[in-house]
Amino acid sequence: MDSSSLHVLIVDDSPEDRLIVRRLLTRSNSGTYTITEVDRGALVLAAYQATRPDCVLLDHYLPDMDGLEVLATLRAQSDVPVIVLTGATHATYARERPLHDTLDSLPKGMLTAEELSLTIQRAVTDVRTTRARAYDLALLSTMLDILPVGVGVLDQELRIIQGNATLAALLDLPAATLRGQRFTDLWPDMALSLAPHCAYMLATGQPTSHHTMLVPGPHAGNVRTVWPLSLYMCAPTPHAGDIPRLWHVNVQLLTLPDMVTPGLCLVIHAAGAA
Repeated sequence: MDSSSLHVLIVDDSPEDRLIVRRLLTRSNSGTYTITEVDRGALVLAAYQATRPDCVLLDHYLPDMDGLEVLATLRAQSDVPVIVLTGATHATYARERPLHDTLDSLPKGMLTAEELSLTIQRAVTDVRTTRARAYDLALLSTMLDILPVGVGVLDQELRIIQGNATLAALLDLPAATLRGQRFTDLWPDMALSLAPHCAYMLATGQPTSHHTMLVPGPHAGNVRTVWPLSLYMCAPTPHAGDIPRLWHVNVQLLTLPDMVTPGLCLVIHAAGAA
C-alpha cells in the first residue's frame, strides 16, 4: 500500500508526543502521510467528520476522556481503524494489552518509524478488506434473492453461510434464521443422499463420478445422480405430510470472500421447473 494516500488523525494531549509521532511518520520509507492533530477526546468526532482520516492514532490517556470512551464515540460513526498509543512502561503495557485485544496497540517509548508505518498500513488494509467483503456479500445476497430457485452456500461442515428467500421458503423457515444452521439438520431426507457426495467433493475437489449412477434414496424409488453438473433426488420437502418428489440439485465448489476454505453452492428446484 502506498501510504502517501493515507490521512492520519493523531489524538494526544502531549505536544511532544505528537511531534515524535509526526517525525516518525515523516521518516517512513513508505511515503508521505497527511496528518491532522487534536489534543482532546471531545474534539475527535468533529475532526473525524471534517477530515475522514484513514487511520486514528489514539492516546490511551487523555485529560478529558479515556481512550476507550473516545473509541466508543468513533465506533458509533465509523469502522475507521484505531491504533492505541500508550505511554506506559513495558510491564504496565503488558498488563494493559488484554484491554486492546481487538485493537492494534503500540507503546510510545518503543516506537520506530518502520513499526508505526507497518502497523498503520496493516490496520487500514484489514479494514478495507473487511469493507470489501461486506460489500461483496451484500451484493451476493441481493442477487440470490431475486432468483426463482433455492440457493444455499455451505461451508465445510455443511452449515449454511448464505441462503436466499426461495431456499428459506422450501425449508419453511425465515430467511434470517438460515445462516449457521446445518443443511443436514434442516432437510435430513435430502441430506442423507447428498451429504456423502458433498463430503467427497470438499475433500478431493472433484465430483464423485463423471457418469450417471443410481443411489438408493431415503424413500421409495431411487435417486438419479449426474456428476459433475447436477443430481436428482427423491425426497420430501421439510413440510410435514409432504409427498416425496423429484428435486434437481446443482452442486458446485465455491469460495466466498469470508470463507477460509472452499465450500459448496447448492441450487435446488423441483425437477422440470424453470
